[in-house]
This record gives sequence, C-alpha cells and structure tokens, in this order.
Amino acid sequence: MTDTILTTAEVAERFRVSSRTICNWVAAGKLSAIFANRKPYRFSLEEVNNACNTKPALKETTPAERRKAKEQALKRLKSRKD
Repeated sequence: MTDTILTTAEVAERFRVSSRTICNWVAAGKLSAIFANRKPYRFSLEEVNNACNTKPALKETTPAERRKAKEQALKRLKSRKD
C-alpha cells in the first residue's frame, strides 16, 4: 500500500493553522514528519489523519478578531475600575 504524502501547507490547512504552527508541532514532537532534506517537511496522510482524530482542529484568529477581543477586554477592565 502506498501512503499519500502531504506538504506542510496541506497539513496546516487540515488543522486550520499556519505552516509555522505545524513546524512548531514537529519540533515539539506533537506531530511526526518525514524529513526530506531536513526541510520542507513531508507528512504521511495516515499519520495526519491519526493526529486529526486525537486532537481537535485549532482555529487561528484573524487580526480583526484579535482586535475585537482586545477591545472587549479593555472595556471589561474599564468597567471594573469604575
């Protein structure tokens, strides 16, 4: 059986995170990679599917979402001071 190989970008898309996050996960041992000339990483589809089943997909926030969350946090802090 031939295993399908995925790129870092394809894995990042499956988890809804950045490619940098995938590289960090590899460095932390959270995800196994096939090292092709050290970088870029390649990943086994079977390994990625296993990781998807054991870890919830994470969503990165957009700059607008982060800005809105920051504004809401500041409003809460101001209301506590009053």
